Amino acid sequence: MKRSPRGLEGTAVLMAGLAAWLAGGCSQFGPAEKEALTLANQSYARGDVNAACAKLDRLIAEHEDAVEIGEAYYLRGLCRAKARQYGPAARDFEAAIKKSRRDDLSLCARISLASLAFQRGDWDEAVDYYEKVLPAMAAKPPKDEVLYAAGLAMQRVGKWREATLCFAEILNRFRERPIAADARRKASWPHPYFAIQLGAFRDSTNAARDVQTWRSRNLDASQEALPIQGQAMWVVTAGRYRTYAEANEALQQVKKLQPNAMIVP
Repeated sequence: MKRSPRGLEGTAVLMAGLAAWLAGGCSQFGPAEKEALTLANQSYARGDVNAACAKLDRLIAEHEDAVEIGEAYYLRGLCRAKARQYGPAARDFEAAIKKSRRDDLSLCARISLASLAFQRGDWDEAVDYYEKVLPAMAAKPPKDEVLYAAGLAMQRVGKWREATLCFAEILNRFRERPIAADARRKASWPHPYFAIQLGAFRDSTNAARDVQTWRSRNLDASQEALPIQGQAMWVVTAGRYRTYAEANEALQQVKKLQPNAMIVP
């Protein structure tokens, strides 16, 4: 099962705290501006990112030096990310970090930047962000989802040991969370490399037969007993690739022979 990295949508706790921040007496926004920011937050929650951005554009243009302007940038970044405007979203998250006086908001903006890097396949940048944000996160959701995304990104740049530690923390601290099953599957992969799965069988004889078929077609296939969705299976794979980019390049050629081939873990 594929999962999207959290960070862009997993910020409900922060945004729910927005009203308390606005009522706290340390704001430079006037009542109208506070209301506009609250309404923009509500529009975002409903999925109406155009209405939210219209309000936030005015706030940012007219109140660049306000205490709460970091919140406006951050919320506009979420809206732009939801609209798939990833470049402008990243610039808003960076502005939120620069402008914000709230550690929690700056942390969420960095998590969102990690998620954006992950989505565009920039694994090195994603790992850099994840390595900075994870130590600052409390041991409660959504850290489990962020750990999982970090583990995936680390695998994809060849940081296999670090990835295993991320999955292990999920299994240790978040074993009852839904993401734990995916983390267990990733952690059970015994190799420091990617491979291309050609097939999976309940019977070792059928797997061995499949191995010979692929070897006759010049693929370096082998079989191995691995758990899949809680069941022991004989998995037929080919190749050993240190990074995801290498595996993905090879996958394009293998798919010409086996359209159902996929990268594992």
